[in-house]
Formats: sequence, structure tokens, C-alpha cells
Amino acid sequence: MELQHLSRLTTLEAHIPDVEAIPNDILFLGKMERFKISIGGKKWGYEDDRGMETSRMLKLKINKSIDLTEGVYKLLSRKTESLSLQGGEDVVERLYDLNVESFEQLRFIKVENCNMLKNLFSFSIAKSLFQLEELEVSQCDNMMALIVEKEEIREDDTLKLDKLCILKLNEFNGSWCIENTFQSVTWLFDKKVSCPALEELELNSIYGIEKIWHIDDQLPLMSFGVQSLTILKVANCHKLKYVFTSSMVKSFVHLKTLEVYDCDKMEWVIEGILEATEEERINGSISVFPKLDILVLNSLPKLKGFCFGINPIEFPSLRDLKIWGRATVPYIFHEKCTFPNLHQLTLGGNAGLKDIICHCDGQQQQQHMSHHFGNLKVITLEGYHKQLLPSYLFWLLALPNHQTLEISFSYFKEMVIQSEEGGEEKPASLLLSQITDLRLSFLPALMHLWKEKEGFPNLRILHVKLCHTLKGNLVPSSVSFLNLVTLKIDGCDGIIKLITHPTAESLVQLKEMSIINCKNIEEIIQGGDDDDDEISFPQLNRLELEDLPKLENFCSSGNYTFSFPSLKNIVVQYCPKMKMFSQGDSNTPMLNKVQLQKWGGEEVHLEGSLNSTIQQLFREKRVMIEECENSKEDQSKPSTSNTQCIVAEN
Repeated sequence: MELQHLSRLTTLEAHIPDVEAIPNDILFLGKMERFKISIGGKKWGYEDDRGMETSRMLKLKINKSIDLTEGVYKLLSRKTESLSLQGGEDVVERLYDLNVESFEQLRFIKVENCNMLKNLFSFSIAKSLFQLEELEVSQCDNMMALIVEKEEIREDDTLKLDKLCILKLNEFNGSWCIENTFQSVTWLFDKKVSCPALEELELNSIYGIEKIWHIDDQLPLMSFGVQSLTILKVANCHKLKYVFTSSMVKSFVHLKTLEVYDCDKMEWVIEGILEATEEERINGSISVFPKLDILVLNSLPKLKGFCFGINPIEFPSLRDLKIWGRATVPYIFHEKCTFPNLHQLTLGGNAGLKDIICHCDGQQQQQHMSHHFGNLKVITLEGYHKQLLPSYLFWLLALPNHQTLEISFSYFKEMVIQSEEGGEEKPASLLLSQITDLRLSFLPALMHLWKEKEGFPNLRILHVKLCHTLKGNLVPSSVSFLNLVTLKIDGCDGIIKLITHPTAESLVQLKEMSIINCKNIEEIIQGGDDDDDEISFPQLNRLELEDLPKLENFCSSGNYTFSFPSLKNIVVQYCPKMKMFSQGDSNTPMLNKVQLQKWGGEEVHLEGSLNSTIQQLFREKRVMIEECENSKEDQSKPSTSNTQCIVAEN
């Protein structure tokens, strides 16, 4: 039955990829109470349209308005709550012909790739968007303003969007609101706009603006609604020289996230000198952004500093600070800035400690670090091109509360701290004794984790991922991990034998071991000529061995027996050469099954010992392989490809 004959239909979910397939007489669309309709392009999807879920949703990707039927316009004219538009500039133009009341139900608007569109709404239509909660405009290269004053309005007439919570502008070349003359302006917001509920503002590639807010002495900043803003992200705004003025900073009382990326002419985050209140003068510091939790400053080549002046400044709630790229000035924050609750510091793109804050020498530097970063727990390094760890890491690792070190996407060859001027190189292990969590990933030049004899008594978590040039063993046999709880190795193709017998004996606290995607690993514990000995993993409850094409067994030496009194879960997935678990006996009193796939895959119940179960699986696999090879001679058997798939998965 065709849809136009369903006169009582009130609920419809449909995707119509071909616009021309829509008949002109489907006026019943105007009767829809609930609908989720997409016409042309992609259908509604979670990833592309996250957060726009309502009871009445319409997505259009149409070249010309003549392609739309009257029924579709009836949907637009009265009931749509979520509207997504792609292309079709004159479709938007025709919206202006609808009654102002037609837009009163719109809650979410998303406009993309309308390159010929100069503006989105007239002032009168924009004033009818009483329910609008989210507006996103992207890749509309010629749009000069979201709203244009096509009609005569009073000087004091203001556009007030009381429910607008999220505004995202991407590749947008204009302002928020301009007069019908289309005279270009160099700011985004001015006195004609009020968004008292705005919580999230994202600006990416807004090419024409030199400032975000245009204020004057007669205009109270609160009229912009910035007091509700919690998230502000600014990227690729290459004419923008600052984000805030010093006079407006105190209004951002709820700002929690501030991210500024790739703004070529950005000189200050806050322009001007901050003035202290009477209470702040008594306390001896100016508090900025009292709820700011995350601050990211990334690739700002002209940055002169966070703000002008040397008044003492405190970031009372800041927990996560990320600086990417070298600064052109001695430091971004002057020596009187404090971060009493900073939890994580991320430095990337060869940024150094001197890029952040004033540098001192010797014992004074250690006191300086403790004063500024006394509660720092996590240090992350990203995107470094030097062979040795930066010298400032010596001071950061010595901080009393530091626990976690993360290093990724860098070219360090050794876990050695480079010398300061005239000093000696310092092995990282000298400062790692208090670290409990070490995570290394995407380090293509790393040759050794460490070569020293010192152990790491407090290390509880060790993750190593995609460090292909690590050779031989993970660590020397002299290294012990007496408190290690989690060991995860992923994609380290240079490792042949993971750890030696002495290191294995130290893993008395280990609860989880995961070895994944290491193409050349042959055994987990390197066998030797030692006398008979039992190696016990008293706490180990989960063991994962996945995608290890050369792994033959857990340990090749028959001199060792293994005890796993707590082991309950073991995954052996795609280890085609694994003939047995180990040459010596293995005691696994709590183990009942072997998983052949990590997530929801086949399970094999233990038959006798772990060794005998692995041996049986290997024999069954050999039989299946032989059957596959024999079946190749008979091309008429359709089951050949299926059997090959089964063998490959096991």
C-alpha cells in the first residue's frame, strides 16, 4: 500500500534517498504527530546527529526547493523540532515565506555545506525561536551572518534566545547578527544578542573576527549570557588576538573547560591588566575562572602570555592543564601564578617547563615546583622529537605527590633524562621509585625501557603499546616488580622473550597480564638452565594471550613448574604455534575453562590440566588444517572457505 493512501497515519520513520521518488500529493505528511524522516543524503544516525533526538525530526539534503513537496513544507511549517539541512540554499530562502509561528517548535537546528547561503534567518524569524536549544552551522563559506535585519527594527530591540544552550560554528565567515546592508564586522556577538542559558560555545575557523564579544561601557556583559557558559572552545580563528578582556573575565563564573587551538595571531588569553577586588587584595591573589577545570593552549605561535601584568593569579579549581608547542616568550604564566589543585599536566610538541612558568636554578627550582605544582599526580608528554627525556622532567618527577607518567607519540630512544647545561644524564629509574603508573605508547625509536639494575618497588601499572624497536626482553633480569598489579603489552614486535625467570619471580602482586599483537614473541618467561624451581603468581586472576603468531608456549624450560592459585580467566586467541602451555607442570585450581576469543567467543572447558587442554586444542587445529588442505584438491566442495575461516579464528 502506498503511503499517500494512509490517511490515518500519524507516526512515521523513513529514509528517502531519492528526492524525485516523493510524489507531489503526499499532503498527509502535514498530519504527522511523530516522525523521523530523512530525504536525500544519509539517514538520521547516532554519530552524525547526536543529541538531536526528539519526537519530530526532519533531515533534508536537497539541491533545489522545487524538489520539495507541499507535504514536506507542512512538516517544516508547523511541527518540526529537529531540523538538519545540507545544501539547498533556496530551501532555506523559502523558509522565509512561512509564518513566523512555523518556527516556534524548533529545538535543534543543524545547517551544513550551504556555501551560497549568506544568512540563516531574518531577525523576525529568529525572535520566534522560543524553544531553540542547539544551533550548529558548519562549512557555509559565504555566510556573512546567522541573522540579518531585513526589516526595520528599533535601536534597542534585542534578540533573546532564552533556551539556547549549545552553539557550534565551524568554517563560518561572518558575525551573529548584522544589518541588511551586509556591512562586515570584526566581532561575533554584540548588544543585539542575548543568550542567558548558553552553556557550550564552539568556534572553529571563524575567519573574519578579531574578537568574540563586542562590548562598550553602556552595555553590561551579563546581557550576553556568559554567566552560564561552561565550555568554550576556539580553534583556527586566525585574526583573533585575544579571547577575553580583563573587564569581562569575572563574569565567567561557571566556565569549566577552555580550549584554544591553532590561532596564529593570538597574543593573550586575557587582554589587559586584571584588577583585584578588595577581598583579593587582602588574600594576596586574583582568582580567575573559579570553576575552570580544564585548560588547553595548543599551537599559539604568537602567544605572549596568559594575561598581561604580574599580579598574583590563582586558578583555584584547575585540575588539567595542557600546553602544546613552544612559546615565543620566556614563559606563559608568570612566577606569581599558582595551581593549588592541578592534578594532570600535559606537555606536547616539544613544549618545556620554561614555556609554562618562570624557571629557577638548583634547590630554588625544587621549591618553585612544589609551590606551583604541589598536588600534581599525572605527567603526560606527547609529540617530542628528541632522543632523551627533557631535563625538566627531573624536577617534575621529584614532586611529592606525583604518581603517573604517560609518554606517547615521541622519538625518545632511552628512558634517560638529558643533562642540563654541563650536567650529567640521569637514568629515569632514579626518579621512578615513587611512580605507581607508567604508560608508554607509540614510541617508534625506544630501544630500552631501562638498562639499570635498580628495581621499581612502587610501580603498580605498566602499559607498553606500539614500541616496535624494543629488543629482546622487556626489562633486564635485574629488574623486579614487587608491587606490579597490571601488566599490558600491545604491539611490541621487537620483543622475543618477555621477561626472565628472576623478574617473573618478583611478580607476586600481579593480578592481570595481557600480551597482545606482538608478532615475534616466542615465549612469555624466558627459559634457562637453572635448577628445578617453582614460579608462583599468587594473585594473577586474568591472563590474555592474543594475536601472537610465533608464541610456542608460556615458558619453554622444563625446569620450572608454575603455580596460578587465583587464575580464573585465560584467553588464548590466535596463537597458532602454541602446542602446550608450558614444558613444566602448571597448577591452576580455580581455572575451569579457556576462552578462544576475548569478547563473547567460544569457550573450552578444561580437560585435565591447562597443558593437556592447550595440547588438545592444538591437535584439533592441526586436524582442521589438514582437512582444509585436502579439500583444496576438490574445488567442488563449498565448505572449504568456511573451514578456513574457522581455523584462522582459532
